[in-house]
Amino acid sequence: MFLDDPSTVANILDKLLKGDKNDTLLAYQVAFDLFENEYQKFLLNVRDQLPEPAVAGALNPEVGGFANGVVGAHNENGISAMTDGGPMAMDTSEELATLSTPAGGSGDTASASERLPERSPYADRLSKLKAILSGETPISLTLQFLYSHNRSDLAILKTIKHSVEMRNSVGHSATIYSNALMHAGTTVDTFLRENLDWLSRATNWAKFSATAGLGVIHRGHLQQGRSLMAPYLPQNGGLGGGSPYSEGGALYALGLIHANHGEGIKQFLLESLRNTSNDVIQHGACLGLGLAALGTADEEIYEDIKNVLYTDNAVAGEAAGISIGLLMVGTASEKAHEMLTYAHDTQHEKII
Repeated sequence: MFLDDPSTVANILDKLLKGDKNDTLLAYQVAFDLFENEYQKFLLNVRDQLPEPAVAGALNPEVGGFANGVVGAHNENGISAMTDGGPMAMDTSEELATLSTPAGGSGDTASASERLPERSPYADRLSKLKAILSGETPISLTLQFLYSHNRSDLAILKTIKHSVEMRNSVGHSATIYSNALMHAGTTVDTFLRENLDWLSRATNWAKFSATAGLGVIHRGHLQQGRSLMAPYLPQNGGLGGGSPYSEGGALYALGLIHANHGEGIKQFLLESLRNTSNDVIQHGACLGLGLAALGTADEEIYEDIKNVLYTDNAVAGEAAGISIGLLMVGTASEKAHEMLTYAHDTQHEKII
């Protein structure tokens, strides 16, 4: 990993998968260890250099259903149980059941398994390995663990809320932050749902932070992150009729939900950034992109964020500067010189 040699790592993992059960378990363990290092770019490169499960499964279309069922099981256990009865819950169990059942229905399952080529267990292993490397499996397990072991005390929040004067905006914001931190990664947003009127008193940047706080609570909720934030997101790609503060905060929240695992959301964030000229929405989109594309040094994202920086707007420019730092983290990129030059040219302290 330190030598930045993903192809060799992919070859080793592939070789282990073709071995016996212990070799396969070792491959999974190495994949989990790689994931623990949280080096998004390297993980995706290793994953992409492994063969496709569909190809590895060879010849028989039934294999696809078999391999999908494995990943599906993680999603069903990890995700659909998460939003236990809340209005934001989405029932994915039926969809997963359909996914994991071969096209021929249950009656054909036995005969299908007899017809499966010998390499089908390999395709199954490959699917599991890729789900670990992409973060899908470990993030889902973490989410499940935090949800089931959540011991936060809502009575504390209620006491804080009643102790703070209604007109005290600093206290109001602090209560929202403490709720987000207490429930970070648990997907439990009960307090917010029970206090919607109180929550709506937040204005401007407090509203931005309150919406972004949902991203902290739902961190790692990759499957449903975007649908959870949908009511707050800019409509029609950035021309929403809502408050720019809640829309900007929602884009930042998406970055928090997908932090360091932004493959599925970065294109949406990029389009949202391109489709708005509002500096507050740009601020949220830049922060979200920086988190989602953490350390990937993505050239396309860099150019778009740099364009925002060069508009010389203090609000958008501040977030653009931070975002470029997140995007390029650990790369020792020459682009640092461009940033330093611009910091000398601008008059805005926030950008500097």
